[in-house]
Amino acid sequence: MDFLARQPLAFQVPAANVRVLRSPDEFYNTLLDNVRSAQRRIEFATLYMGVGPMEQKLIDAITERAAAKPDLRLRFLLDYTRGTRVDAQGRSSATALLHLAEQGRCALYHTPRLRSVARQLLRSPLNEIMGLQHMKLYVVDNKVIISGANLQEEYFTQRVDRYVMIEDEQLASFCADIIATVSRHSLYLRADGSITPSRYTKAHPAEDVKRHVRGMQRDLGRLVANYASEAKKKLFDLAATDMAVVAPVLQMGYYGVRYDQVFSQELSQVLRSEHRIQLSTGYFNLSPIYQKMLLAHQGAVTVLCASLEANGFLGARGAKGHIPYAYLHLLHGFQDAAAACKKTNLDVRQWRHEGWTFHAKGLHVFDALNRVVLATIGSSNFGLRSQELDLEFQLVMATNNSELQEAFNQEAKALLEDSTPVPSHEGAEKVKPWVKWISHQFGRYF
Repeated sequence: MDFLARQPLAFQVPAANVRVLRSPDEFYNTLLDNVRSAQRRIEFATLYMGVGPMEQKLIDAITERAAAKPDLRLRFLLDYTRGTRVDAQGRSSATALLHLAEQGRCALYHTPRLRSVARQLLRSPLNEIMGLQHMKLYVVDNKVIISGANLQEEYFTQRVDRYVMIEDEQLASFCADIIATVSRHSLYLRADGSITPSRYTKAHPAEDVKRHVRGMQRDLGRLVANYASEAKKKLFDLAATDMAVVAPVLQMGYYGVRYDQVFSQELSQVLRSEHRIQLSTGYFNLSPIYQKMLLAHQGAVTVLCASLEANGFLGARGAKGHIPYAYLHLLHGFQDAAAACKKTNLDVRQWRHEGWTFHAKGLHVFDALNRVVLATIGSSNFGLRSQELDLEFQLVMATNNSELQEAFNQEAKALLEDSTPVPSHEGAEKVKPWVKWISHQFGRYF
């Protein structure tokens, strides 16, 4: 997987500094430990923050650490539409973080797609279909946890996800700078509860769209170019057994940032028939690029997704409760496409465990010796929504270190433990005709 070193941006880090977290409680407790020992910065990007006791414990730990370290830099980046959605008690991510607005910076990304008539007509939570801040990056000092998990109780207790913590100054700083850059072009939560444009842009993203897009493109381009320039000065030892190469691949389609698309196309070119692919996603709706990569691959492919019972949308009120059936229908379409191209070495599996939901996403690529030679982790679900509408961050990792390869191997095995094969069109009778129509006509919004 030497092509990783040729990505627009890549870092080489000691393999011993990469830790694969294995459970929701390990994720939560590691977050708490990192926060409680923070010396310089706490900078988080997430879709939203929950309002329960576990989330409050995390917020309290951040508050206490900020009081003990007055120079500590605090920054939070959430999505505006999801972050301001209120529950029955009138609580939201914004209200949960309100008292931190004075001590730090709480930015709420507002997609420029939600403007004009759409902004007036689409109410919460329907307005979330237009685009979200979907990155999950949790930076504390030189450590960064990259995940698909949000900061909400279910992700800390009974929702399966993936999490990798890396300790590296340059990578952590890059992730923090991504958070800062997007934040500058977002709205800000003020101490009085108001939400206003940032002092950097002085404009609402949905009201001065061209200026917003140009500014975001300019600043993201400069950021990546600066880090790439520094990275190119360092020679990678790709054969080293004590190192790992990590490459951040951003996908922010509305701003023309498409590193994940480029990566997936390059990966499909270097894969060989001896490579086995395992792709996991909580919400199955593959983009044409990823579907083509899987179906064209000569080697074995395993696709793992949530069953109806393990989909977080099951049981939701109104149309949202039918979303799991839309994903099931899209999965059946993928199986039909595989049959049409005679892809026989494909294993499609659904995950289910009573009382739990499935939210894991990412790739594991195995070599002929069953070693994980490449893994991705991040926020992308590999669909058209991730490709075109949301802000996504994935980290691609490759290593020759046997211990790290085994850690990823065990992670991949653990994901499969509660899964079963999906016969072609199993459950098709549960999908209503209008759900099938919606999934085809508006699939990019799922």
